[in-house]
Amino acid sequence: MDQRVSQMEFEMNRLTDQTENRGPDWAPPSAPLVMPKQELESRSSWLELADIGRLFLSRRKA
Repeated sequence: MDQRVSQMEFEMNRLTDQTENRGPDWAPPSAPLVMPKQELESRSSWLELADIGRLFLSRRKA
């Protein structure tokens, strides 16, 4: 969970840096940069599965 939060913070900082360094002729994108809901749900289920796998392997090693 902490790794996912730190990855999100990294992405937010990267995006903030990009917006602060844009030039005067910058224009917002024509379409919102959002993942489709189905893809987002699919990704979150894969992340949950990966978390369960990591937990299983860490308990197995201990």
